[in-house]
Amino acid sequence: MNVDDAWRTFDDAGPGEVDAVLGYLMVVRTDAARECPANPKAAFYRNADMEWSLSLREFGAERGHGRIVVPPGELPLQQGRHHAYHDSDPGYRDKESKKTYDRILQRFRGKTGILSPRG
Repeated sequence: MNVDDAWRTFDDAGPGEVDAVLGYLMVVRTDAARECPANPKAAFYRNADMEWSLSLREFGAERGHGRIVVPPGELPLQQGRHHAYHDSDPGYRDKESKKTYDRILQRFRGKTGILSPRG
């Protein structure tokens, strides 16, 4: 999370502990996923990943644990076509993505205590 830009942008942090994941594959501990599920209103693309990542960090911070970690190297996976993204109306998709990002800013902006350690 770029806190110098009022939480409006993310910087690529590389491998290690991060604030949020922008990706199509996430591994989440079962108990954390059950106790802190993804927001059902977050329907599209990366903003849903960001929102859930920040929710999981907040959930973990309240319990004295919980990290979001990107592994080093490439995973042996191949990404196919993202049907939910490409098969939806672009205007609707953009509108819903913006709603999610606005929700992220309202809920998390300024909560630096939930972010990964800064070096």
